[in-house]
Amino acid sequence: MHGRLEQLDSLRGLAAVTVMFSHFSDVTTTYLFSVLFARTPLKVLINGHSAVLLFFVLSGFVLSLPLLNGRPINYSVFVGRRILRIYMPYLVSIILSILLSLVLSRGGIGGLSDWFNITWTSKISISLLYEHLLLIGNIHSDAFNNVIWSLVHEMRISLLFPLVFLIVKKFDWKYSILIGFFLSFFSILNDNFGFQVSNGYFTTNWDTLHYASMFIIGGVIAKHFKEIIMMYQSLSKLIKWILFISAFVFYNYPGVGIRILNIINFPYPARVLMDYIGGMGAVLFIVIALGSGKVTKLLMLKPINFIGKISYSLYLYHLVVLLSLTYLLYSVVPIGVIFLLTIVVSICFSTLAYFFVEVPFMKLGKKISNKQKLKQLPKELNKSIT
Repeated sequence: MHGRLEQLDSLRGLAAVTVMFSHFSDVTTTYLFSVLFARTPLKVLINGHSAVLLFFVLSGFVLSLPLLNGRPINYSVFVGRRILRIYMPYLVSIILSILLSLVLSRGGIGGLSDWFNITWTSKISISLLYEHLLLIGNIHSDAFNNVIWSLVHEMRISLLFPLVFLIVKKFDWKYSILIGFFLSFFSILNDNFGFQVSNGYFTTNWDTLHYASMFIIGGVIAKHFKEIIMMYQSLSKLIKWILFISAFVFYNYPGVGIRILNIINFPYPARVLMDYIGGMGAVLFIVIALGSGKVTKLLMLKPINFIGKISYSLYLYHLVVLLSLTYLLYSVVPIGVIFLLTIVVSICFSTLAYFFVEVPFMKLGKKISNKQKLKQLPKELNKSIT
């Protein structure tokens, strides 16, 4: 039952598309799409932050599931595969982004937003390049490609994932979630006391404590995968619709809960609380994707599934393409044309990056894993004989 769950790839792909659209909404000074979409259901198309929370929960799920099914943890092999899966494609993309910034950037474009003009305008230094080479430090994530802030946490948590998995495996789900809450609220100390200033978008070590909780939640879903799916499938159609609407509201409007707390003057850590509300929406979407046959059929449509396959490259390269095309074409063609071209070029380029960068590194990771299995085979045979 636990083969590759390709509908989750598709879900990740749709989330990556919304991250791309969210960056379109940030380019102009009017933040046009944000104004048009923020108060409508169309907000789901530009909700990049909740999409990243979905990525984190999915990572916790897919990393935990094979381990829960009995695959032994070899730390060096695990980390090696994560480096090949996440870091190496990242490294290729960031080198390209740096080179393109040197060739195309004019130090900003008047009339576009501060968000646009903060990227590709930093003075390149050895320390800045070293930050991006290392990736896991408190990086200036908006210097060359601001999507990489989430990869900082992915790599940090990957290095510590055996601890995350230990929490998931050893504790009852309620205690696992409680530990996640503790990590999140412990991270708030940095918000209040400023132990570490973030050089990028939430790139402190304290922020990683908070986002590790999303990995724990994903691991808990994996641990109780069968029970959750059986429970969902036993629900009435009405309850399933209520869950879907709840997922949509939580995912897109986490600030609603904040407003309620404001009304009753309840003190709260707003950012963390909003992430948990958005994360709850992400969890429900994952459960629906796994448990609903109709949703699975939709997600398995070839175009959607293909976007899922190239989703990591799409996440890595869409902003590089957007910046490049904007510097090349702004004032030559309307901004809407640039956005359309960005979609087309990003998908084409991400397809190439998937087949010529991601796939070779994934194959190398599998070879490393298979070699380790062959080394362990004699030991397992000896155990079975004795």
